[in-house]
Amino acid sequence: MLDAEAAPAAESLAGHLETDTSPHVGVVLAEVLARLGRAEHAVPFLTDTLDHHPNAGVRLQELNALTHLGSAARPALPAITSAAFSSDEYLRNAGRHLLLVLNDVYRPGFPAYFPF
Repeated sequence: MLDAEAAPAAESLAGHLETDTSPHVGVVLAEVLARLGRAEHAVPFLTDTLDHHPNAGVRLQELNALTHLGSAARPALPAITSAAFSSDEYLRNAGRHLLLVLNDVYRPGFPAYFPF
């Protein structure tokens, strides 16, 4: 990602986040905006899509983006917790991993893939 080099396009990106109909594009836009310090626009989008999108692949992409946001993802904790108890194995494991990271208890080798 361009990170700070994308700053001149932030307003345009924010506009596209509100209007683009592809959830895959929305994830990337939201992640870029959050990395530009505009998490107040990005995290609600990621949270809502994680909570409500019917496609598990899209929801997994949301979790991946939230994982890369670090502590900026904290407002999404309820949706992340829900994903951690998903019947979908990939969502469940990614959600559990992110919960461990956000709660500062993740350690390499620590099993995130066990029943809670």
